[in-house]
Amino acid sequence: MTNELFIATYLKVDKVKVDGTALIYMRLGLNGFKKTFTPGLYAIPGRWDATKQFKVTRTGEEQQIKVKLDEVREKVITIHKNETEQGRLISAEQFVELYLNPCSIKQSSYKKPEFYPYPEVPAKAVDEAQQIIAASGHDTGSVEYLETKDGRRVFYDINANSNLRPSIGIKFGKEPFYEVARYLKQKSKSASN
Repeated sequence: MTNELFIATYLKVDKVKVDGTALIYMRLGLNGFKKTFTPGLYAIPGRWDATKQFKVTRTGEEQQIKVKLDEVREKVITIHKNETEQGRLISAEQFVELYLNPCSIKQSSYKKPEFYPYPEVPAKAVDEAQQIIAASGHDTGSVEYLETKDGRRVFYDINANSNLRPSIGIKFGKEPFYEVARYLKQKSKSASN
């Protein structure tokens, strides 16, 4: 699946203000899902053309609105480009949240999360993880967990073979994909004998 983006602008002409303007809406289509939001701009319905934004840009105010709409489109396209470059497929709702909440954009800086090895995993955590993997019926796998402030261990991700994080493999001098493939090949040979 790809991050296919569609942007449409329109007015709700049934909701015209006393001054004769109506709120401009933007509909984003992303990966087959749609979400509508408003950039907070108004236009006169009789002078509005959704494909051209205005039939004729007569006033300085209309020109400013057109510039602002172009800026909104550019921002939307930039967010889309950044998400696509990071390999993230997000919902239209998440996309609008990124547009409306620039703080979330600054916090993530569009970087993929980095994972670091934790070489001194407590023996009890290893034991609990092994029990989880065994209970799933698998003999290979990985788990991810966090420890709460009150000391509880919460397992939140269980992977059937490995999460194969290259940064962790590098730290331990292993190539995760190779190690899993080697193990499965050994297992296959044992089963066929």
